[in-house]
Amino acid sequence: MAKKALEAIKNVEAVVVSGENINISLTLKNLKDSVDALPEQFAKEGVGPEILDTVEDISTRIKTLAGSEGYDLGELFEKTLTESPSIKDLRMRTEEINSVIELLQELFESKFGGKDAPVVSTSVEGGSVVFRIFAANPSKAKPQKVQIKNYLLEEVKPRDIMDLNGLDLEYDAEKSLYYVYKNDLELAPGEVRAFRVHVEDIWFVAQSTLTDLRERATTILTRLDKSEYFNQAKIIADSIFSRLDYIATSQGDDSMSREQHIGLYRENVKTVEAIKEDIAKMEKILVTAGGPPAPEMLAKTNIKANSPTKTMTWIVIFLIVIFVGLLAGVLFFTWYSQTKMSKEELLSARKSAFPAKGSLEGGSNEPKGKEKDKAGISK
Repeated sequence: MAKKALEAIKNVEAVVVSGENINISLTLKNLKDSVDALPEQFAKEGVGPEILDTVEDISTRIKTLAGSEGYDLGELFEKTLTESPSIKDLRMRTEEINSVIELLQELFESKFGGKDAPVVSTSVEGGSVVFRIFAANPSKAKPQKVQIKNYLLEEVKPRDIMDLNGLDLEYDAEKSLYYVYKNDLELAPGEVRAFRVHVEDIWFVAQSTLTDLRERATTILTRLDKSEYFNQAKIIADSIFSRLDYIATSQGDDSMSREQHIGLYRENVKTVEAIKEDIAKMEKILVTAGGPPAPEMLAKTNIKANSPTKTMTWIVIFLIVIFVGLLAGVLFFTWYSQTKMSKEELLSARKSAFPAKGSLEGGSNEPKGKEKDKAGISK
């Protein structure tokens, strides 16, 4: 594996020296793949002196190669391996090398393509999870300004960012993502700038979550012991325990790259949701077996049984009073309107049924029994 990596860097040197664009992307990709495979390989066999020498040799040759092209990559290399590095140290070193290889790939492609526009390259390294952002000016004659804008991963929130390294932070509401940026960064001819945004490693399923799920499955299985449903529940429980063990082991694998680590976390989150669904199935089996869920199981549910606060209680009371008042007002005005209409209808009916007598006798207003004779004397 070490020999393969050395052969890959030699091929890159040969292509660059030739000055011809002969599969420059392919040779650099082969170098990156060879370097990326070293930690995983030696996680199985152990880190020996040969691999350490190979990694440092590749780093030196890359810096020399870039220097011959007019690029100073001194500040891009920060990690140095000790005499007895861990697999994690080796992975961080190879990730640093590969981030520089990605930058060189863009620079050489610009060179062979006859372009001199500034180049911005982004990668991720281990530890606290560092977003490496490199800005380079391919031109050897003129200074240039570059706009840096790099989106962070969807899980990253401001509270998780430990160091912005001179960049600014903003939120893109349309994409629902945070991003770091720097406007009008001026680069001298051939200058390469490095920015490292340190983010806390949040791509872990908490151990407390794994322990909680295991205890819930174990409790249900224990309560189903000696029941006819035990074997059915045990099959589900064994599957749950197996997946929990895999999550705990896999997310602690230091030989993985940061990209692999983050991808694994997202898969593990989906696995946790599936495990919760299986535990719900086990709870249904327990109820079917004739026993209610155990109190400790009910305590794990998402139902909030806490009593309301004093403020919330008064809010509810005021809302009820207001509602009752509005309802009473509506009922009163409805009753009043109906009463008025009924009164008018009764008066109208009375006039129709009992008309005035004077109207029936030609309009005379004289009372009956007081007729006058021709002489004007009342009879």
